[in-house]
Amino acid sequence: MKHRQSTSPPPASFAALPPNFWEGIFIMISALKACLKTLPVLLFFVSLGCVTPVTPEQITNADYGTVSPTYQDSIKKYMEGVLFDPYSAHYRFFGEPAKGYAYLSGTIHPPTFGYLVHVGINAKNRMGGYVGEQPYRFFLKNDQLWILHEYAKAEVVR
Repeated sequence: MKHRQSTSPPPASFAALPPNFWEGIFIMISALKACLKTLPVLLFFVSLGCVTPVTPEQITNADYGTVSPTYQDSIKKYMEGVLFDPYSAHYRFFGEPAKGYAYLSGTIHPPTFGYLVHVGINAKNRMGGYVGEQPYRFFLKNDQLWILHEYAKAEVVR
């Protein structure tokens, strides 16, 4: 079987590019980097303006619901689906549930009033070693339980 020689022209060399081509590319990349550096700051300030403020009247008249007497067991049951080795977990509850509110549907929507619970949890990882106590926040209202991520806005009501 014979191989045919390609009859298409050879690819253009870099020497055929205009002299300021690479300079233009460099300027565009620099501008893009500058925009990407300011994007997180811009998003932060935009998100601050979207928080629905809580008024003293809302705090006074809010329906906080109730806390189940077995809330600790509910939290442990919830964490069984989160932790790698839930049976090795050590839980430290920081005080009793405190009245508060959390933005469960984002900060554009009004907050939900209920109870906040802070828990330190230490459990084994995939390597069999304890990772050290990690802080977790939970929100309780009636028989419902939510885990609050570190970026979720939630406050205790005094």
